[in-house]
This record gives sequence, structure tokens and C-alpha cells, in this order.
Amino acid sequence: MSDIMQLKGGVYLIDRTASPLPLLGGTLVARLASVGKYKLGTASQIGRKGNGSPSWGRINGNWIEMDATFVELTENFMKVVTNQRNSGTDFSPDPSVYKDGTILTDQNYTALVIRDEDSPLSYPALYIPYCYCIDNGFFAFRDGELMEGCDLSIVSVHYDRNVKPYEWGDITGFDGYEEEGGA
Repeated sequence: MSDIMQLKGGVYLIDRTASPLPLLGGTLVARLASVGKYKLGTASQIGRKGNGSPSWGRINGNWIEMDATFVELTENFMKVVTNQRNSGTDFSPDPSVYKDGTILTDQNYTALVIRDEDSPLSYPALYIPYCYCIDNGFFAFRDGELMEGCDLSIVSVHYDRNVKPYEWGDITGFDGYEEEGGA
């Protein structure tokens, strides 16, 4: 299983509504430096009838959670960190739109692909169509003027029942990939 996160290259914002899906295009937001950990899981629910042992269960969806370090950040990286609420260098979310308990829509999630920049068809890629940043931390240079890198913890959200929560491996096998969608 350790091979699953042997990714290299860039992190790109993708327009998940485009056809063909621009898995070889997108907007560069950062470069992947290292993957700290990842978790794959299935959200499930178990129930019982009466006081007996569990008698039914259901799958609510699969997910991937990844902690990684990114370097060479662009201003578009803030869209990932703030979950589409801000870009540029502004960390602060817009308080008039986002309140406690707000249910997120598809515009709040980021579609990301992590793939090799030089030869994307030669290395595994990771595509997360509905990605949500649950934690982040910046490392700053000593003078505080430039950002050196950022640790992010992101999780896939099974927002659309007709879309896989993540895809990993040969990018040509991903749903929505078409040859003419190239770089």
C-alpha cells in the first residue's frame, strides 16, 4: 500500500464540469513536496433491531484523507486552503456569506488533480473531484516575508453519488478522461 502515494509533480485546480475533463490541464496551485500520511476509508452505519447484536448495515460513502506538504505556492493555492472562499493572499473568509452551520455546496469544494508535470502518463495521478481542506499550516522564512511551504490536510467528500470520491493510478483510466483533453 505504500506505493499509493508515490506521486510527483504539481497540484492543479480542475474544472469538474468541463467536458472533456481537463485532467492534463488545469491551473497550477503548488508543487507536491511530500506526503505525510493518507487514510482510505468507508463511511458506514450499523444498526440493531431491539437489544440484540447489529442486524443491519449500510455504506454511506468512501473517502480519502491526505496530509501532504506543498511548495512553490501560487496565489491560487489560497482557493484550496480557504475552500474556494478566497484567493490571492487573503486568509479571511467573507463573514457575510459563511456562518456557523452553513451547508456546503459544490462551489465550496475544490476539484484537484496531483500529477507529474513532465510526463503525466508515466506516473500515477490522484484526482479528488470534491476536496475539502480540513487543516493547514504555513512555514515562513525567518524574515516572515515569503512562504516556504504549507502542510495541508485534505479530505474527499462524496458529494455527488454519480462521481467517485477519488481516483488514483493511470490518469487515462479516470472517468471523464479523453485524449483531446490534453495539456
